[in-house]
Amino acid sequence: MTRGTNTGNGQVTITYSIPSTYSIVWDGTAGAAGFTNVTNGSVTSSPVNITVPGAAAPNTYNGTFTITNSNTSCTSAPYAISVNVNPIPDVLPIGNQAVCNGATTTAITFGTTVPGTTFDWTNSDPSIGLAATGTAVSGIPSFTVTNSSNVPVNAVITVTPVRMGCLGAAQTFTITVNPTPDVVPSSNQTLCNGDTTATIHFTGSVTGTVFNWT
Repeated sequence: MTRGTNTGNGQVTITYSIPSTYSIVWDGTAGAAGFTNVTNGSVTSSPVNITVPGAAAPNTYNGTFTITNSNTSCTSAPYAISVNVNPIPDVLPIGNQAVCNGATTTAITFGTTVPGTTFDWTNSDPSIGLAATGTAVSGIPSFTVTNSSNVPVNAVITVTPVRMGCLGAAQTFTITVNPTPDVVPSSNQTLCNGDTTATIHFTGSVTGTVFNWT
């Protein structure tokens, strides 16, 4: 640009190219797991994507990365690279519980085969006395259940294992809270010696109730 000669906005054009290739060499452990060496791969943009074999077992796989200028054939120093394949977490099956209204549940333990797993859980019916959601390291402590109705309440708990951002298959179990049974008062009877009583019927509001009497 020459001051006093050019008018209007000026423009500077910068041209460049990336005449580079890259190579990756994996160690024996990675090679056995299915990682493939790369020779003179084209570098057209950043980042460079690395294919991780779907069958690779959880492990740390190591290799070296180099980049070469195609115009000069100069190659960089090798850069160490590592790929961590994390295991899919799991949660072991959890037994159902049936508890009477006002009683206390048995503490619930979440088991796993993958150390470091945490657990996100949801509860389909918070009316039983358990929150709608939660996160646990090992389980759900015992708590007192409630059921103000005259029918059983079934709360389905869904537990999802989580580790290093990986989610595992969820497990479900049920906490059934049975209602408190009742009995409708019976009328007194006064009879003479030798008379026959009227039939005494025991009834209640909770279906399936049986009655013990003394």
